[in-house]
Amino acid sequence: VGSNRREFEPYITVAFWIEVEQSQRLQRGLARDLAYVESFGGQAALEEFWAGWQQAEQRYVDQHEPDRRARFRIDGARGKPGQSVYVIGPSGVV
Repeated sequence: VGSNRREFEPYITVAFWIEVEQSQRLQRGLARDLAYVESFGGQAALEEFWAGWQQAEQRYVDQHEPDRRARFRIDGARGKPGQSVYVIGPSGVV
């Protein structure tokens, strides 16, 4: 699910965390993947895939705490794809 895993820490120079509410992440993922819905085996299979992904993502966050260990946090809820992002660094918004 993620590359900022504890066992990779010695090899990571800088880590980012993109902060977006779970419901918004699901909405964005489904909107993106609808173009490939047939490759998932239909709408129900796509939704099942995303339910499993969210469970795996939550286990990853609980175990590895990538949000707490990231040097920079990006507010991914602001704006739209292709627009500027707001980076929340060690001293606030960059």
